[in-house]
Amino acid sequence: KYLGLHPPETYGCTVCHRGQGDSVREEIAHGDGTRDAVLKGDLIELSCYVCHREKILEGSPVVSRGKQLLLDKNCVGCHLIDGLSPIKRTGPTLKSIGSKVRRKWLFKWLKNPIDCLPNATMPRFELLDEHADALAAYLMTFKDVDIESAKEGSVGDSKEGGNLARLVRCISCHPFNGTGGHLAPDLGKIGNKVNKKWLAAMLKDHRRFQPESTMPQFSLSDGDVKNLAAWLAEEFTDYEIAESEMQDSTKEKSDSLSI
Repeated sequence: KYLGLHPPETYGCTVCHRGQGDSVREEIAHGDGTRDAVLKGDLIELSCYVCHREKILEGSPVVSRGKQLLLDKNCVGCHLIDGLSPIKRTGPTLKSIGSKVRRKWLFKWLKNPIDCLPNATMPRFELLDEHADALAAYLMTFKDVDIESAKEGSVGDSKEGGNLARLVRCISCHPFNGTGGHLAPDLGKIGNKVNKKWLAAMLKDHRRFQPESTMPQFSLSDGDVKNLAAWLAEEFTDYEIAESEMQDSTKEKSDSLSI
């Protein structure tokens, strides 16, 4: 049905296949499911919103339900969301949240923010799992093109990153698992929350993401940024949580392939 409305010769193949060359071969894309050749489930729904940002789509029930919940729960009462927020808001912008946070973390945050951040001011909305999952699916469509297209690059030196963090005294403003200043967010589990590419981009130019931030501009070199991002990601990741999420993702993938 949808291929009839989106002929490949006009729209290309990457909407479904995301540029995986082998996946345009029918025996692989529609084969026995042993390879990740084609997007499945709510992942394919995310592609619909690359073009159809303002619509509720019949063929995209999970993501469309998430968008409707975003409006019904009045998330725009606090958060700035392009095309949905009529005035300036007090909460952090959600403009490129899909390029910032991990899907599993976002689901947990929506379920109960205090479980993720003890001093969170966002209310707990008592969302059902299916509603939190729909909201997370929709919010993950909010991407930053520059971050998505950025190359991973070389891995930084975590030890040097830790030395730099002590030199610029990050702990004066940021608590780390409750220890430190209280003027900025707790970074104690930042490795479970954000991806490295967003973290590196934020450290390089944080005012691009938070124009009104009071954080000093440190004019870090590219090497400093990589080192600091490596330190934050390696030292402040709860690996029990990460392993649990990896097991959940593996199970979800297995369940999807068996359908």
